[in-house]
Amino acid sequence: MSEHGEPWSFLPLSEFEVPHSTTNPVSGPWSRFWNWIRRGLNGGEEPGEQQQFDRPSRGQIEQVLPAFPWSEAGRALARYLEERPSDRPTARLTAVVGPPGSGVAETIEAAAKDGGWQILEAPEWKDLIDPGKLPDDLFASQLQEHDGLLAIPRLQRFFLRHHAGMNTLRRLLEQLAAGKRRVVLGVDSWSWNFLDLVVHLADLVDDMATRAPLNGDCLNRWFCPAKESGVPIFRAGRRHELFQSASEKNTTGEENDDKVPVLLRQIAVAARGNPAVARALWAHGFRIPPEDKNPEGREGRTYWVTRPGDQTLPQPPRPLTSMTRFVLHAILLHSGLSSEQLIFLLPFPNVDVLAEIHRLAKSEVIEQAQGRWGVTPLAYPAVRNHLQEEGYLVDSF
Repeated sequence: MSEHGEPWSFLPLSEFEVPHSTTNPVSGPWSRFWNWIRRGLNGGEEPGEQQQFDRPSRGQIEQVLPAFPWSEAGRALARYLEERPSDRPTARLTAVVGPPGSGVAETIEAAAKDGGWQILEAPEWKDLIDPGKLPDDLFASQLQEHDGLLAIPRLQRFFLRHHAGMNTLRRLLEQLAAGKRRVVLGVDSWSWNFLDLVVHLADLVDDMATRAPLNGDCLNRWFCPAKESGVPIFRAGRRHELFQSASEKNTTGEENDDKVPVLLRQIAVAARGNPAVARALWAHGFRIPPEDKNPEGREGRTYWVTRPGDQTLPQPPRPLTSMTRFVLHAILLHSGLSSEQLIFLLPFPNVDVLAEIHRLAKSEVIEQAQGRWGVTPLAYPAVRNHLQEEGYLVDSF
């Protein structure tokens, strides 16, 4: 979080640190052993577990789930860009890097709308591999027709990991490096690491930024709005911990362990500061008493929230084959791919790729949005950990 206490602030990429736990040094098997002992001392139940809870309906969850404040993040990005020239007067090409679910593209689009920046959209993916389409034909005219700041929210849409899929990106970067306009590049973190290996992207840009990771205090401000009529009550299920409203939080910008519920710090750590993952873990943990029969109203309702360690989260289906890993890695490396793109890129029979897509979708490991498959926020930590353990190129977030 920034020194000004802004939950959606930006910082240099080199300063990014994944949130870590500062309250519970016991983890892993020892944590599970201690929880087992504690359950025995409490007659087999944790405090707050004497009552059975139900999962809320989708409608009940959506009523209290906070929206992503991309407009606020866009304003924070604009402030960052305004302040940085004083530190880096020669900074012209700025890369904004973030993991899946961090909203890099949406943030840049919001900032562009407010600031009147030109947006350069990516070409159709088949144009990237069409030998009859010259790279300059896809974007050169757009670069020449405007002055002022240029925004490219999704740089990963300008390439495919294919022998013919890198030409457009290389030519685009040549044009941007040789030009005089100030440019903001939005880059998914998985694509960033790959492109840095292939085209030395970090050496081509002048400044690298990222959104500050969301810690427990940031999540407290986002998830628990100021008390007002109709706002539900949130409690942690194990210790009946009451969540404070945003108006009761500290405003120093530093995480205060005495004021931030333990559960929110645990969510921040489990999500590695990623807003989409944190929001999904928060919603997935919602429970309500079975006698709460009001399906639509939210006033006065108490939501109990289970901690990440007690949630059953999606996992890559067994057996984990090489195709499973190839599909998941290709999706993450390109920040989402359609079924047609996966069939084109992967060295497997078409029907096998489609079957694997269907298997992963049934396991809630991937989901489709706007024609592209992406890893679900709830499954993302497990998928990332698995690919990293198997030696695949992953991101640094």
